[in-house]
Amino acid sequence: MYHAVEGVRILLDVGLDAVREHSLALTDHAIARADAAGLPLRSPREPDRRSAMVLIEAPEATRLCEALKTENVYTDSRRNAVIRMAPFVWNTRADVDRAFDAIERAVARGDYRTAAMPETAGPVT
Repeated sequence: MYHAVEGVRILLDVGLDAVREHSLALTDHAIARADAAGLPLRSPREPDRRSAMVLIEAPEATRLCEALKTENVYTDSRRNAVIRMAPFVWNTRADVDRAFDAIERAVARGDYRTAAMPETAGPVT
């Protein structure tokens, strides 16, 4: 419980408007990177309809998420059809770029689609 209270305190100290502005900037950048890579988007593009998450269509999304973890990029999948990323207040534009660089490499290689799945899923962020 202490961590939750402390997290809320940090967000309030920064200011919720500033947190939302930063989130929108990062998700705008993520959408631009998805578009540039030709990755289909499932998230609303309009800022007033978008949360702090970006959903991208990907075949074998669960396997893609596992492959990304090997590069310390933590996403999760929904229904094995989309990957979900949620850049937040502690992330930077460079973090989003690093994540998309890893996604683009994995998709270009395609080997994640047939790789063996680990026994444990690891953390979800």
